[in-house]
Parts: sequence; C-alpha cells; structure tokens
Amino acid sequence: KTLKGLQATRDAAEARTRSEQAALNLEKAKLDRLQNQLKFSVIKAPQKGMVIYANENSGRRGLFSSQSSNIEEGAVVRERQTLIRLPDLTKMQVKVTVHESKVDLIRPGMPARITVQDRQWVGKVVSIANQPEPSSFFAASIKEYATIVSIEGDTTGLKPGMTSEVEILVNDLHNVLTVPVSAVVEKDGKFFSWVKGPTGAHRRPLLLGQTNDKVIQVADGLKEGEEVILNPRAVIAEAQEGAP
Repeated sequence: KTLKGLQATRDAAEARTRSEQAALNLEKAKLDRLQNQLKFSVIKAPQKGMVIYANENSGRRGLFSSQSSNIEEGAVVRERQTLIRLPDLTKMQVKVTVHESKVDLIRPGMPARITVQDRQWVGKVVSIANQPEPSSFFAASIKEYATIVSIEGDTTGLKPGMTSEVEILVNDLHNVLTVPVSAVVEKDGKFFSWVKGPTGAHRRPLLLGQTNDKVIQVADGLKEGEEVILNPRAVIAEAQEGAP
C-alpha cells in the first residue's frame, strides 16, 4: 500500500513537471516573440530634426471632430498608422488652404510672401492638393485645397505648427486702372460702377480684369481720375434694383 502511494505521488509529480515545462516553453516562446518585436520597435532617425506627434485631426475644427486618432502615451494605434513626423528645421514650408474659387489660379513655382510673427520670408508654391481638405459639419459646403509653400532663406526661430500668413503672387500687372471691389455692382451677369459727375451719379458699364479681393482691374469703362461711388447699393436706388 505504501509503495503504490509513493508511485502515485511520483506520477503526479511527473505530470506536474510536464505541465510546468509546457507552461515554461509557452512563456519562453512569448518572450522570444516580444524580444524579436523589440528589435523592430527601434526607430532610427534618417536625418536631424524635431520629433512631433502625427495627430491627423490637428487641423480639423468643429464639434464633431474625432479625438480618437490623437497620438499620446497609452493611446491605441493601428497597423501602418503614422505616429511621428520628423520635420527638417533647415527646410521649412507652410501648408495653406486655398478656396476652390481661387485654386485654379495657383501653379507650382509661383512666388509667395510668408509672414510669421512680423517676420517675412519669400518662397514659392511646391504643390497643390487635388482633393479638398476635410471640413467640419458646419462648414461642409466650403471646399479648400491644401497648398504647400516652401520658405527660402534663413529660417532660424521658426517652429513646426506656428501660425503664418501667406500671399501667393498669381500675376504681376503694371500700369493698370483699378477700383475698390466695393465700387462694382453685378447685375444680370454684367458689372457696373456709378461715376460722380456735375449732374449727379451716372451708371457706367465695366469690362473687368483680375482682382485680389481688395481692388479689381478695370480694362474698359473708366478713366483715371474719375470718382466712383463706394457701395452704390446703399445710396443709389438704381443699384438696388434686382439686389438679393
């Protein structure tokens, strides 16, 4: 009876040893897998720069903007998701959005003026996106296209994410006649201005050229020195006819 009890104890110990060995082998396999993954977790920078999180929704605005893609400690990420960016501080550029009504005027290589915190640089257009930027729910009807503008010269002091103002020079016109945009009224697809004269204001049809949203080129219809009325819809009954 004693011998059989000892044999049973031995068999139980051997079974427990095999079970523990199997668990040990499983943990070793897991350790080897994690150590192998650790080798691929080492990221080597291809160049000098500042590491920043690649938060995809950082430029989106609105109540329903998703915050799930924010890169932060403890965040869950997916395969092939961009985690960080490494901008080269010696080669800075600006991302500016251009309204759909103006994007056809922009071409790569066009010169530009960039203003950041009262400092100015010159640059040129590098690329124009062929798809509009994602917009918020409240601005879904507004389509804007991302345009990349390079910054030339010494960029010391610039940091990624700074706010900038960009002016793209789409054309260079010399010796042209211009009037303020507020002096022009559109009626039935035609454009008019009201010119002050000895007997009052008179309507004058215009042939217009290019505009920069402040002044507009007048190719025909006005002469230099003539005085036009600003915002004629507010003071002239004829200009108010057919106004929305």
